[in-house]
Amino acid sequence: TEEVFGVGGGMYAGNFTADGHGQINVSRSFTLRNDGPAGGVYLVRPHFAGDAVLGVRDCWTVGRRSQGGCLYIHRPVRMVDRAVLEIDNCRTEGLDASAAGLALYAEASLENQTQVTVSNA
Repeated sequence: TEEVFGVGGGMYAGNFTADGHGQINVSRSFTLRNDGPAGGVYLVRPHFAGDAVLGVRDCWTVGRRSQGGCLYIHRPVRMVDRAVLEIDNCRTEGLDASAAGLALYAEASLENQTQVTVSNA
């Protein structure tokens, strides 16, 4: 996305639920300009359950105060029953940039064999 406030270069979802072996993969996405969180995926109130997998790879965000090169989660996140979150090869660039891989601005609840992996960030 290329806007003054661009969010979620690959995917933006509010009240997001992934359940029952669902799988979503986002790759090679980006945001440009100021305050651009989530080069890959921006989620609001996500819930992952039942072997759901979210993979975000090769994403970046560039701009002043950019956050979450691959994934930005806003509002509480809940992961249960073997849900998997995989984040790989992400970056942020710019003045006051933060969280190259995952920016989590919420309470997080991880239960029953859930897994979060962040690498190459």
